[in-house]
Amino acid sequence: IDAENAKNLQQDSWRLDQLQKMRANPRHPYSKFGTGNRNTLKDMPNKKGIEAREELLKFYKQYYSANLMTLAVVGRDDLDTLESWVTDLFSVVGNSDVPPPETAWAGKVPVLSDNAAKRVVNAVPISDDRFIQLNWLLPFTSEADRQMKLRGKPEFVACFLLGYEGKGSLVSYLKDLGLIEGLGAAIAEQTSDCQILEISVDITERGLAQRDDVIEAIFSYINMVKHEGVPPYILEEAEAMSTVSWSFRENSEPAEVASTFASNMQEYPPELYLSGPARLRGLNGKDVQDIYAKLTPETALVSVVSQGFASAAKDTEKWYKTRYFTETLPASVLKRWDAAPRIPGITFPSPNALIPSDLSIKAPA
Repeated sequence: IDAENAKNLQQDSWRLDQLQKMRANPRHPYSKFGTGNRNTLKDMPNKKGIEAREELLKFYKQYYSANLMTLAVVGRDDLDTLESWVTDLFSVVGNSDVPPPETAWAGKVPVLSDNAAKRVVNAVPISDDRFIQLNWLLPFTSEADRQMKLRGKPEFVACFLLGYEGKGSLVSYLKDLGLIEGLGAAIAEQTSDCQILEISVDITERGLAQRDDVIEAIFSYINMVKHEGVPPYILEEAEAMSTVSWSFRENSEPAEVASTFASNMQEYPPELYLSGPARLRGLNGKDVQDIYAKLTPETALVSVVSQGFASAAKDTEKWYKTRYFTETLPASVLKRWDAAPRIPGITFPSPNALIPSDLSIKAPA
């Protein structure tokens, strides 16, 4: 584990991810050191009189229970034979009916610290890269809300719109101004009680100097979606493409299939064990707009990364030793972003006439 962590120390993705976790509530699991090392697994426990192996065994005895497990078996044998093997091999696994670990914190412990937002973290990377990251917490309001997002995946459409690169897009507008080299949006993290949506922008030197303008343009696009809603054809195309992708997916190795299905079984009902993560079901525009309603300047976690911050970076992150400094975002800047006006020429993606609607195989004429 220590060797695995050592190879990550010079990778900016790990370093900046841990820097983001500094903004989390220390009582929430999201804040934790993502891997582990000799210090956390041996030196620190020893100083506190804690035996790491005994703690591991305690965790094992508490949570190694059949009610928390899922099992997928893939093989050429008939189902009766596979079932008999599973019965013989796994019936010995005990069931203590223990609740999952997340019941202690999910929905009960705030994910972020009180001062997480309304400030910017300026960080120094290892590589000579420049980029802006905007992150937002998207909490699940209930188990029903979590299940809806698992089925419909409105965040997929929300991220697609932001990262679209065609004519009239936010990306093409900012590229034409020489401010960015690329922009992408995705769910960066998901826990039992929330998702974290991230917009990552590769900026030019000019973009770094005009970072407030870049962020204002992003909020202009967000405001457009909030006020105008998502055109129905975009939702229909997203569902149609998920069906096409699922129908013509490539075959995977049996071990990968079993691993994927066992993971799906932790999240989805039986009828969605196979296609749950791949298909969009019951998607509607309101769910996408609900996500955009949460993307506000006041709740954004803003980070800017550049080697140009080296002389000003006086603070050091604990685990990866990333150098950084923080600045409070002025109320005037937050107000400006919040009121960002519609940018002429920026619009939604045009309808795609090339998406197939009939996937049936036709016999030769």
